[in-house]
Amino acid sequence: MEKINWVTPPFPGGVRFRWQGVMDFGELYRFMKWWLEDNEFCNDNGFTADKKCMEKKYVERRFAGGLRNVEIEWKTYRDRGDYFRYNLWVTFLILGMTDEEGEVKGVKRKLNKGDFDIRMGANVETGYGEGWSKSVLKKIYFRFFIQKRLEMHKRYLYILFYRFNNAVKEYVQKQRY
Repeated sequence: MEKINWVTPPFPGGVRFRWQGVMDFGELYRFMKWWLEDNEFCNDNGFTADKKCMEKKYVERRFAGGLRNVEIEWKTYRDRGDYFRYNLWVTFLILGMTDEEGEVKGVKRKLNKGDFDIRMGANVETGYGEGWSKSVLKKIYFRFFIQKRLEMHKRYLYILFYRFNNAVKEYVQKQRY
């Protein structure tokens, strides 16, 4: 039986930040994906965070006048040995997104304007492997060995998660037009 140990407020709440304005959403999307790749999340086939592994939901609703509402949900993980797994989720909700042309450093670019809302969260999952589910010594092993290591893993994921969160916020601040 798996046990979830939350590092942030649990899903669907999580850590949230929101902004309204003009930005290049495609660049933000790529930046976040590359950050997760660099930190080895969802590394089933090498160290790539591909869409099949990460993107669980993509819904785009189009309205009159070129308005769009976009909802994207990512769920990714990073295995840490046979007993620990770091889970990370990100939800994008973009309301009233429209395409605009803007000038960035003297060059015309296609940008997006809208109400952007991002929620993120992370947890440490213990005992996810098949070999642990039927073990008789699982409780003893957890009590004497895993419990101390769990706090270390939670602390590490907390630091990693907030580095990701701060990197995204800094990127958004630099990219606003």
